[in-house]
Amino acid sequence: MITKQLTSKNKQTGVVLVVSLIMLLLLTLIGVTGTQVTTLEEKMAGNSRDQNVAFQAAEATLVEAETFILTQLSTGDATYNVGGGLLSSTQAEPADFFLAATWTGTNSVVTSDGFRDYFVNNSGLTIANPRYIIKRIGVIGSSPVRTAFRITARAQGISPGTQIILQEIFERTN
Repeated sequence: MITKQLTSKNKQTGVVLVVSLIMLLLLTLIGVTGTQVTTLEEKMAGNSRDQNVAFQAAEATLVEAETFILTQLSTGDATYNVGGGLLSSTQAEPADFFLAATWTGTNSVVTSDGFRDYFVNNSGLTIANPRYIIKRIGVIGSSPVRTAFRITARAQGISPGTQIILQEIFERTN
């Protein structure tokens, strides 16, 4: 004998509706979390690019300062007392290279390097002109006589809040 149990509408409890709502809530949480992670990754990539641009600009600025030392500066200390980013061995360097006032027109040299122009022309974005300060450290050795310089370069990224400061010691044979 076969018996069939019929369930009436009155005996249904709505479990499927509750399970469906819980599943919908879980999918919504997964979607919101995925959006937040993607947004954070985009910000990190942008910051990384900004730092990379500033670093490349600072590197190009060091190369320009080296070229300036090799082609323009004389060996005597008198050349450096004129200011404008050229410091003699007796002049004090700025106390804080991270202050914006350290990098004004009277305290540093603005680059004429093509990196900024190249970047602006190829990306459509702008960056501030990188700047450098050269301090003559003094004469080293006697044969051959070399002059040592400390070059400090500063460049900003696409965001003005991003700055890279690089420093190197550069020797030139007199």
